[in-house]
Amino acid sequence: SSHFCSSVRRGGVAAGTSPLWGTGTATGFDMPLATVLSDIPAIIENKADVGKMVHDAVKTALGKPDMYITVAITKAEYVSVGGVEQSVVVQVDSIGGSLGDFTKEVCTKLSSLGVEASKITCTFRNVDGKEFAMNGRTIF
Repeated sequence: SSHFCSSVRRGGVAAGTSPLWGTGTATGFDMPLATVLSDIPAIIENKADVGKMVHDAVKTALGKPDMYITVAITKAEYVSVGGVEQSVVVQVDSIGGSLGDFTKEVCTKLSSLGVEASKITCTFRNVDGKEFAMNGRTIF
């Protein structure tokens, strides 16, 4: 099987940049949300471990501080990549960051659960601080 990890950038700003913060380095207001959708039993059965893996990938690859990282693991009825079921979608919404490094890290980490990189799709959406809220208020 092939060993690639597909990546798609969502949103209007180039990955790795932010209209508000430049490179997206940790500023205390870089609230990323990573959502994992999968129909792979090992992902759901090991959700706490997967959550930590994705959290660590956000922290390391996107340079985000622990206290602002949100991860959600969702069991899906059906996910396919290239027509092959038992796959994973990881969607990231963040104020700045780089999808490439994040994708590589997620693929490496999930391989420990037997998930091939060819079954993982990652997407990235750069968001504005007005589109992110935590602790009852938006960032900007």
